[in-house]
Amino acid sequence: MINCIFRKGLVVGILVLFLVASILPSISGDIENISNKLYTEKINNTNRTIYVNNSYECPGNGTIDWPYCKIQYAIDNASEYDTIFVFSGTGNYYENIIIEKSYLILEGESPDLVTIDGNGLADVIKIHGIFGKRYSNIKISDFTIQNGGITGNGIDIQFCDNTEIWRCLIKSNNNGIHALHTADDMIHNNIVKNNTVGLNLELSDSSEVLDCWILNNNYGIVTDTGWMLTITGNHIENNSIIGISLFRSIDNLVYNNYLNNTPHNVHDDDNNKWYIEKTLGTNIIGGPYLGGNYYSDYTGIDTNCDGLGETPYIIGTNNDIYPLTIVNNEYIPPEITITYPIPGYIYSSKGWKFPPGLPIPSWWAQHKFISFGGFDINAIITDNASVDPNSVFAYIKQASGYKYQLHQDPIIPNLYTGHLDTPGIFSCRLVVEAKDMCGNLGKNESMLLLLYISL
Repeated sequence: MINCIFRKGLVVGILVLFLVASILPSISGDIENISNKLYTEKINNTNRTIYVNNSYECPGNGTIDWPYCKIQYAIDNASEYDTIFVFSGTGNYYENIIIEKSYLILEGESPDLVTIDGNGLADVIKIHGIFGKRYSNIKISDFTIQNGGITGNGIDIQFCDNTEIWRCLIKSNNNGIHALHTADDMIHNNIVKNNTVGLNLELSDSSEVLDCWILNNNYGIVTDTGWMLTITGNHIENNSIIGISLFRSIDNLVYNNYLNNTPHNVHDDDNNKWYIEKTLGTNIIGGPYLGGNYYSDYTGIDTNCDGLGETPYIIGTNNDIYPLTIVNNEYIPPEITITYPIPGYIYSSKGWKFPPGLPIPSWWAQHKFISFGGFDINAIITDNASVDPNSVFAYIKQASGYKYQLHQDPIIPNLYTGHLDTPGIFSCRLVVEAKDMCGNLGKNESMLLLLYISL
C-alpha cells in the first residue's frame, strides 16, 4: 500500500516538474518583455526639454507655452537626461541655484541675454555631492553667472564627476569656479573675470581647462593637491597677484597658454610639466610650433625664428624649455657692411698699369694692388636673430654667373671672408648678400669700383 502511494506521488511530482519546466520560459520571456517595456517608457519619458522664462506668470509648468518662472523650479522638477533651457525673459534671474541630481543639461539662450545673479548672498550655482554619493554629467553653458558675494562662488562643485562648463561669463564672485573632490571636468571657452580667484581646483584630478579668458582676478588659476590636470589654450592676463599657481600639485600639464600678469605669472612647488615636445602647429601667439607657454616676463631670445626661446623659463624646480616668443623683428634682414675692397678705390691684379682705353681717375693715388688672380672680400654681417652661415655670397653685379660663398671668420665675430676671381675689366658694383635663420634676405651693393682681374 505504501509502495503504491509512493509510486503515485512520484508520478505526480514528475508531471508537476514537467509542467513547470514547460511554462518557465514563457514566464521568463514575459518578465523580460515587461522589463524592456518599462525601460523603453523611461527612456521615452526622459530627454525632455524644460523651459524657463521669467517674463511668464509663476510658477509655470515647464512647457514652451507656460515656462517655469524660476530656474530652480525647473531643476526640482527635472529628471535625469533632461535639458533645461532658459530664455532671456525680463531682467536677471536673481537665484541661488542648487542642483542635486546627475545627467542634467542647464543651457541659457546666450551669456549676453541670460544672467543668473546671486544677489551677493551665496553660491550662484551649487552642485554638492557627498562622499559616497557623487553627482555626475552635469553640463552648464551660455549664461552670465555673477555676484556670489564676498564668500559665494559663481559655480561651486563638490564630489562631482564629468561636469562641463562652457560659453559662460563668470564674474564678481569669490571664486569664479570652485571645484573640490572632482574628476574629469571640462572647463572651456569661458570668460572668468573680476573674481577673487578665477578657477580654484582643490583635490581635483584628470580635468581640463582650455580656451578660457581668465582676466582681472586676484589669482587666475589656483590648484591645491591637483593632479593630472591639463591647462592649455588659455589667455591668463592682468591678474593682480599671480596667473597660475600649482600648490602641492603633481603630474599636471600646462602648455600653450598666454600669461601676462604682474607681479607673478606662475608658481609651482612640485613636479609638473610646463611644455610639450616641439610640435608643428600654430601656437597661441601665432608662432609655427607648439611647445611651452608665452610669459610676458621672459627675457630670452629666439635665434632660429621657430618661435621658441633658446633658454628655458625657470619655474621653481621646473623649467619650461620651449617658452613661446614673439619675434617683433622677424622681417628684418641681415645688415651687411663691406669692409674690403673699399668703395672708390681702383683695383688691378696686374699692377699700376691700367688697361688701354680706360681713363685714369683723379684719385689715382688711391690705387691699391690686389694679388695676382683675384681679390679678397671682407664683410661684417649682423642680424637681430642669427645669420645663416650657408647663405653668405659675393658676386660682381655686372657679371652674370657664379656666386662666391663667404665663410665666417673663426676668430673675429660677424666677419665673413672670401675670394673673388671672375676675370675681366669692370666698372662695377660688388654685391654681398646673406639670409638670416628666418629666411630674410639682406643685400649690400658697394659704390662704383674699377676692377681689372686677370687669371
